[in-house]
Amino acid sequence: MRFVEANGRRRILMYALLIPPLALLLRGYSGGSSAAANSVAAVNLRRAQARWARSGVRDYAYTLRVFAFGLGVGRPARVTVQNGRRISIAPADGNPKPLETDGRVFPPYDTVDDLFGVVQQAIDTRADRLDVEYDPVLGYPTEIEIDYIRLAADDEFGVAVSKFEATR
Repeated sequence: MRFVEANGRRRILMYALLIPPLALLLRGYSGGSSAAANSVAAVNLRRAQARWARSGVRDYAYTLRVFAFGLGVGRPARVTVQNGRRISIAPADGNPKPLETDGRVFPPYDTVDDLFGVVQQAIDTRADRLDVEYDPVLGYPTEIEIDYIRLAADDEFGVAVSKFEATR
């Protein structure tokens, strides 16, 4: 009986010592920013969305760059939006080669509302790192950087918005 008790205590001690470090290690693979970071990101997003809504801008154009591993992206695109819907996307670098617009690269970032959706998705899925800069006047995202799983290779991506012009 004593052997079982001693063995049981050793087992409990072993679990008590191994589980916390193992949990921390696994957390790095599972994604999941802190609740506080998610809360701050959500508040910043809501404030930016409110600024955007107050601006009343529905027709605009901007230069978009998407940085994602493996997509061969990085070329700037000029996106034109009317009444909240993308009407055109064209190269913004002077290169006549067409942009890849088959649905793999640009559509998730077609409009300011789509960009807000990207940020919301990162918050909802508890990305390990989410850095967003917003225009201080209109509220649209100017830079988004996301790393969904800190220790995974090649899952990071970013979006940069520049040369924003309200056309009406």
